[in-house]
Amino acid sequence: MSDMLYSGRNGGKIKFVKVAVPETLIPNSYASGLVVAWDMYQKFENAMPLYYQEQDWHQLGVDIPE
Repeated sequence: MSDMLYSGRNGGKIKFVKVAVPETLIPNSYASGLVVAWDMYQKFENAMPLYYQEQDWHQLGVDIPE
């Protein structure tokens, strides 16, 4: 697991907390297990073509390079 730092304010003081972040499913990728599972569900269960999936992701603010 990777580590990330988060900050929060507690009575005017800033405290940094180190939390564990799960590894990505595909190395050097932004895709988490949840994203890959959702993509597979759309593709195989809903029979959704890739260009419809790209439109869905674009509406959510995620641009997928071709």
